[in-house]
Amino acid sequence: VVSLFDRDKASRDDCLGMALVPLDELLERREACFTAPLSLQGSVKLRIRWRSAAAEWAEAREAALAGELEESRLQQQRLKASSEVSLAELAAERRQQDGA
Repeated sequence: VVSLFDRDKASRDDCLGMALVPLDELLERREACFTAPLSLQGSVKLRIRWRSAAAEWAEAREAALAGELEESRLQQQRLKASSEVSLAELAAERRQQDGA
């Protein structure tokens, strides 16, 4: 059951009616559109998507792991660049020492 209200800033929200939404269709399809008659008058069109908490957790975990992998890759690039600079500095020092 869905209760539908209009939102008023100046006064209380008014109930526009209630609608019965057949969720059994979501067992077959993970997303569905419904047009349901309201109990008072009119109808409401809803698009509903079924998402399990396990799927949400798995998506969040994958995103976090992808972020960690990207951060690790960036750290490796920084270390490599830093070590290349250090090697270049050492080579320059040796050339100076050999030339002196």
